Amino acid sequence: MINAVTINGNCATEVKLNDKGKASVLLAYDESFKVEGEVVKRSSFIWVECYGKLAQNLSEYKSKGDPITVQGRLTGGTYQDKEGCWQNGLRVKATIIQFHHRKQQLDSIQEESNEGDSIPE
Repeated sequence: MINAVTINGNCATEVKLNDKGKASVLLAYDESFKVEGEVVKRSSFIWVECYGKLAQNLSEYKSKGDPITVQGRLTGGTYQDKEGCWQNGLRVKATIIQFHHRKQQLDSIQEESNEGDSIPE
């Protein structure tokens, strides 16, 4: 049986790094489906967790709103909510996280790299 997932989205929360070296972040991703012939788009959310150097890098270089691509496996479990009811939880245990730049960051990087590129007359 294969348990592998790749999700591209944005960090919906700040990255939380605990004292045991585990980082977690809520990942927002878009999905679409058809209902009675009409395409419906919505955002969905899933928790991502990672450990070790990957966790340190994630907490150091990424923050809320930053785009990332996560590769890993789905894990599940149960937890008790604030009302005392048991809930099922699904999350991604990341083994690879690709960091991407925000469009605004790319625009400023391109502007900086174009400075001084003009040919003098």
